Amino acid sequence: MNLAEARRDELILSMDDSDLLKVVLGKSRDEALSAVEYDAFKEMQSLLMTGERQVLSLSQRAWVEEAARRVMPIDSSLVPRGREVEPPASLRRENLPLKPPSKPRMDE
Repeated sequence: MNLAEARRDELILSMDDSDLLKVVLGKSRDEALSAVEYDAFKEMQSLLMTGERQVLSLSQRAWVEEAARRVMPIDSSLVPRGREVEPPASLRRENLPLKPPSKPRMDE
């Protein structure tokens, strides 16, 4: 696991149950969730919103967190960059042509 994945997982763990379900259900059904997952998460969200449940059970929370890891993209700004490498001489600006070669004429 790299730094970006660890930060995404920390964000998931810090979210409360209703916010986490909003993030997971914000994606389309075909994108990353199966129909069974979508329906179950929708039911969990409705139980939380109506007040029939206060929090998700540990197994429900683990299931929603696993789905959130699949759905939430990793922020590219969190991905560490590698060591900077100097470009080879053939690709340096002073060695590149000033304009692209012209297209050959197809006159007959």
